[in-house]
Amino acid sequence: NWKRIFGDEVDFVILELPGHGSQCDKELCTKMSDACEVLYQDILNIQQKDNMPFFIAGHCLGAIIANEIIYKIRGKREIKMPVRLFISGHGSPDMLCNDDLWADLSDEELTKALMESGGMDESMAEQEILAMTLPIIRSDAMLYEGYEFDTSRRILPIEMTIISTDDDKKTNETTLNNWKNFTTKEIMYIKMEGSHYFINEHTDDYINNIKKVMDDDIDKIRKAIDISKYTAKIIKENLIFSIGTKIIILILTSMNLATMAAAVFADTGVTVLTILNKTRILKHKIK
Repeated sequence: NWKRIFGDEVDFVILELPGHGSQCDKELCTKMSDACEVLYQDILNIQQKDNMPFFIAGHCLGAIIANEIIYKIRGKREIKMPVRLFISGHGSPDMLCNDDLWADLSDEELTKALMESGGMDESMAEQEILAMTLPIIRSDAMLYEGYEFDTSRRILPIEMTIISTDDDKKTNETTLNNWKNFTTKEIMYIKMEGSHYFINEHTDDYINNIKKVMDDDIDKIRKAIDISKYTAKIIKENLIFSIGTKIIILILTSMNLATMAAAVFADTGVTVLTILNKTRILKHKIK
C-alpha cells in the first residue's frame, strides 16, 4: 500500500529485521548492533547496484535504528550518505522512553500492555496471532531496552525531518527538539494529527509530507548538478582560451612578430576576459 502511495517515481524499500515480515524464517535479533548490521548490509547491497540518492525513514524503534545505521554508513564509507533522515514517533536517541519495560513481561502482561497502548486491538488477541506476534514484539523490546547511545561519537552531518503529533504519549517537545543536537545540518519539524501510531492512522498524509520534502531535496540536487556542469563548461572554455592565447603569443614571439601590447594582453588581458566569462555563471538559468 505504501508503494502505491509513493508511486513509480520512488523505489520504495521496506527494511525488515530478521524474524519480521518476509524475513520470518530467520532468527530474531535481540541486540541493536546485530539488527543495525543486518539492515546496513541490505542498504549496502541496494546502493552498490544503482548508487542513486536515497533517504531513510524510521518510526519509534525504527527511528533509533535508522539513526544508528547512519552512523554505520558514515563510519564505513562504503556508500554515500543518505540525502535526509526522516524521524517519527521518538525523541532524540539519548532520551529513551523507558516508562514501560516490556521485554520481561509474561505473554498475558505483554498482551495487556499492547492493548492499553493502542498497539493491538481485540481482533488480534487470538492465540494463533499472539503466538506469532508476541516473540517479535518482545525481541523488539529487548533491542530497545538494551540500547544505550554512544555519546563519544561525532554529530552526524545529515539533514533531518522530525514528524510528530501532539497526542503521541511517547514523545514531548523536549525530546523532539533535542534532535537538533544530533546533526550539523538543517533540521525540519512537521506536525501531524493522530496518536503514536499516526503513520498507520494517517498514512497518506505521512507519506505525502515525506514526498514533498524529498521532491524539494531532489530538486536542489538537480539544480546543483546543472550548475556544476555549467561551471565545468566555463572553466574548460577559460582554460582553452588562456592556454591557447599564450601559445599563440609564444609562437609569435619566437618569430619576432609579437609586440609588448600582445604580451600584456596574454597576461592581464586574458585574466580580465576569463573573469568576465566566469560571471556568466551568475546569470545561468537553471533548467
